[in-house]
Amino acid sequence: MNRNKAKHILNEMVSNTSLLQHSLTVALVCENFAKLTGNDIEKYFVAGLLHDADWEKFPDQHPKLIVQKLSEIGESEIAYAISCHGKEFGVPQVSLLDRLLIAADELTGFIMACAKVRPDGLATLEPGSVAKKFKDKRFAIGVSRDEVNYGLKVLGADFSEFSSFVIETLKPYSKEIGLPDCEKITTSFQPPKYSFELNTTGANEYKRPELDEQQTNRYEKRKKLIDDGFKIYPGSLFGVNTYANEIQSGTIQIGATNLILAGRIMSIRQAGKTMFFHLQDSTGQIQLWIKEEIICSDEDKSFFKEFCQKMLDRGDFIGITGELFVTKSGEKTIKVLALKLLSKSLRPLPAIKQSVTEGGVLVKHDDITDPEFIYRQRYADLVVHPGKKRSIHQ
Repeated sequence: MNRNKAKHILNEMVSNTSLLQHSLTVALVCENFAKLTGNDIEKYFVAGLLHDADWEKFPDQHPKLIVQKLSEIGESEIAYAISCHGKEFGVPQVSLLDRLLIAADELTGFIMACAKVRPDGLATLEPGSVAKKFKDKRFAIGVSRDEVNYGLKVLGADFSEFSSFVIETLKPYSKEIGLPDCEKITTSFQPPKYSFELNTTGANEYKRPELDEQQTNRYEKRKKLIDDGFKIYPGSLFGVNTYANEIQSGTIQIGATNLILAGRIMSIRQAGKTMFFHLQDSTGQIQLWIKEEIICSDEDKSFFKEFCQKMLDRGDFIGITGELFVTKSGEKTIKVLALKLLSKSLRPLPAIKQSVTEGGVLVKHDDITDPEFIYRQRYADLVVHPGKKRSIHQ
């Protein structure tokens, strides 16, 4: 298969910009490695380009669908390499391509994460900086350190040298992969001598890192939603006509109908056959009120009982349509008439609890105060402290 056909397959299966960029970075690393080792450049490029092709639409079936597709068109070697590019897949890496792909995948993603927090991207990024970030477990928490170390081990590559190889490989393509453009800098890296007899059974020794109770619960919910036919990552545009700050400022009048908003659930409170959410969009928060007999107009109440009450979590993104009213306590609230899940959150948000002392002083519990956390995981800090985001905009 040539790269043009592979790009066609990728564009059919993937629309997410970040995933497209990741696919290209891994392809470029595999291609350059093939050049330096005298292997099939086109084959290595295609393997890197398509290794995550089915992840966006079918994460629970990854990589079975793309492996099946490649096998059906006679690309068995590429299909096998993709089938074993993760330790959790339990398929041993046999060929050089197999071992390169598992080494390149996670480390390339981690190096891109390092580059994205630097003003000049890859231009001045050094392996030492990558190693320092790698030790910080709070940075790029989605990247499995175990997977990176395992990949380098089966390839027989040194962390610093392979990091240098990846950085120098990607520098000429910085603009194409969403980073600041920088001049091409040649690398002195030479691929390590490879032994096909090295660690041939290591893949089956892998154990998935244990998830905490909340994460396990969310993964189970995601699986059930997928099994029940829900599109938990629709990927399509959800058009809105109203923002939280327009309601809170009085621009939207009480009694207004057909209000369409989208945002992240920041709190959930259940009360019998009703639920209260606080929805946070890019401008602020607004309370939502969901009632069983309203959200389920017919006799079938399963959407409220099985989905709204059991499947939604703090941090999930939803889109809603509703009407504005004021509760007895005086809080502006939207009566939800329709609700759609836009994205299921698998990692719990930091929990910030508040209480008022007898003297009337507001006290926050479990607040984010660690400077390292604030700087390293700025995204989490801004989600739970939207006021900081507004101060940045100002």
